[in-house]
Amino acid sequence: MYNALTRALEEELVPCCQHYGIDIVIYNPLAGGVLSGRYRSSSEIPEEGRFSNAEGHTMGKLYRDRYFNQIYLDAINHLTPAVQNQGLTLVETALRWLVHHSKLRPFDGDGIIIGASSVEQLDSNLKDLQKGPLPDEVVRALDEAWQNTRAIAKTYWR
Repeated sequence: MYNALTRALEEELVPCCQHYGIDIVIYNPLAGGVLSGRYRSSSEIPEEGRFSNAEGHTMGKLYRDRYFNQIYLDAINHLTPAVQNQGLTLVETALRWLVHHSKLRPFDGDGIIIGASSVEQLDSNLKDLQKGPLPDEVVRALDEAWQNTRAIAKTYWR
């Protein structure tokens, strides 16, 4: 579990794995979809999908507790102007951050598990992963957003 807003594994796990030559494969690169920009308020719980509160949707609570809260959504709202000023999308920004600005070594064995709900979305995500580094303004905004989520970000060991 690693993304621009959930970086707890950078302090211990990443240095340990790198020291011992262990590759890292991360999941939730879009913070469960919050980094898609689709959600703006924690009071608007989706009726369907991973954040659903519907009966029998056991993962909904886990994902709501992890990502679907006002602190994460405020971090997205803080980040959005810098992303839009550069003509980027939040998804592209999140994926490019992982490849070029995170503690991962994606060109040296580390991996990123991405998801998609359509072939078009998968194609777009794969193209975004191949783009270059982000502008400094966006990286600064991501770092500020992380400082806002850091206190409540779930740890990688849960």
